[in-house]
Amino acid sequence: MKTAVGISVVLSLWGTVTSHLCLVTPTQRGEMDIHQSGSSTCFRHGAPCGGENPTQGPYETYTGGQQVFIKWLQNFNHYEIGYPGYMDVSLAPYNTDDWQVLAFAPDEYVYNQDHQQNYTAFVVLPNKACEHCVLRARYESHKPGEQTFYQCADITIKESPNLSPKVSEPVTALLQHTEYQRAFKKYSVITKDAVNDVNYDVALRGFAYSPFDPNTLLIVNVTLDGSIHPFGKFDMRVDLHINKNKDKTKDSLITNKLVKKRTLSPSFILDSLVTVNNWNNLVVMYNAVGDYDKPTPMLAEFDTHQGTMSSSQIEGFDGSPINALLSNQDDSYYTFSIEDAGQKGYNFVVGQLYLIKNTLPYHFRKLISSGPEPLYVNYQWAELDVERQLLFVLMGNENTPDKLLAKLYTYDINKKNLSSIVDLEVSMYAYMNFHYYRKTGMLYAVSPGMFYTLGYPFYSLIEINPATGKITRSFRFADWGYFRGYFGGAVFGGLDQDTGILYHVMTMQDTNSEVIASIDVNSGKVTYSQMTNLKHVHNLALTNNKFRQT
Repeated sequence: MKTAVGISVVLSLWGTVTSHLCLVTPTQRGEMDIHQSGSSTCFRHGAPCGGENPTQGPYETYTGGQQVFIKWLQNFNHYEIGYPGYMDVSLAPYNTDDWQVLAFAPDEYVYNQDHQQNYTAFVVLPNKACEHCVLRARYESHKPGEQTFYQCADITIKESPNLSPKVSEPVTALLQHTEYQRAFKKYSVITKDAVNDVNYDVALRGFAYSPFDPNTLLIVNVTLDGSIHPFGKFDMRVDLHINKNKDKTKDSLITNKLVKKRTLSPSFILDSLVTVNNWNNLVVMYNAVGDYDKPTPMLAEFDTHQGTMSSSQIEGFDGSPINALLSNQDDSYYTFSIEDAGQKGYNFVVGQLYLIKNTLPYHFRKLISSGPEPLYVNYQWAELDVERQLLFVLMGNENTPDKLLAKLYTYDINKKNLSSIVDLEVSMYAYMNFHYYRKTGMLYAVSPGMFYTLGYPFYSLIEINPATGKITRSFRFADWGYFRGYFGGAVFGGLDQDTGILYHVMTMQDTNSEVIASIDVNSGKVTYSQMTNLKHVHNLALTNNKFRQT
């Protein structure tokens, strides 16, 4: 949880507005004074460590593969409206640039520059010996004239030969941190009597990306002990970092100059457009021309065994942006798109990406078109019943942003028609994603209820009948005050059809960390991963491969 320390400072003392950040745990290089905003010890620029030389050993020692608590202080808040900044914490061996992002946090709008704000994260260090490693924190505010801020701490990591994946006990030296105590206490409550049942062989896969390194995209395995294992490095991005709505402003001119200097790769993956194919590889849509206004998708398959990528153009693509990508039984993929139908509203289109004689490139064709629809035009989620060839699409009402009124569209791909449209009952249990379970024929979703008047709601697993839209609450699995109110957190393909376990990312209340909930939709049993930080991981998906670091 971000906590504020309300100490004022006379801003006129500073000739230039500059960002400030201190690394508290572990302790940064050089002096540190965080008793007031605008501290000179929190004002250091220049990669990689703000001009500070390494400290003399011995260094603070950590055990690899075990959970570590990290705390940093945003000594001045410099949120840029319309173009917010970000912070991250990374690790690398001394005198190398082999940085691995451990924690990431977007800048937050607190309406007050003179505002000290703590950020805390639970991360798992790599289980590899490192006599002298460097933990680095950075802050990029995006304000004109600002520079990226850096702090570093020198540490030692000892390899653990007999790593046992279990919840770490509180470290005595950290009990002085209120944030640590608060977060660990709540985590201990939700994991009571359940930690030994966590399946540590399960791995989710996704893409790690930090805007600080816009040309680097990594495949990562995320295991339920909180570890993030990167492999497969690619010259791609997740976004453009260009605010197209402010092209003629001073801010945008500065931003565009910075972007040109970095010579960014034009290719970027389309966030939330991912599926898992028959070979348990991640398949995504990506844009190769570096322009959000030109929907020129390519199809990329990332081999989650070898860490390699293959790509294909899409022949016959008509230019309508694709909202959903779903893997079929063969080498084909279904898509869902929204087309402008003029004054009547919008048409919904189910398409297919397919191969001719099993040879690239992929081709696109329309299978079903329905509409027009004037009101329920906010796409939210899609799931495929592979056996019955039914496609379920969740669409929200454009004019009810708070109540989140929604309809479920069901497309019968075999018959090539829209088989039903049902209103969904969301007065008590709103949701924006779901998972199909072939054993019951039902849809399952994690719902925070209607939390827009309550920041830390209870969470329930709900069952949705796709034929009627009726919702039945299966069970509550988290009480008020443990997790932040959030409609996201879904894992693509996140319900294991063999075990009935649904995986969902939950954001903790008192720290900048997440846990992965393993929810048995049959028995109601819930377990949680160790706390970790997943804010820099995109398109998280479940594969059937088992991964465990030895």
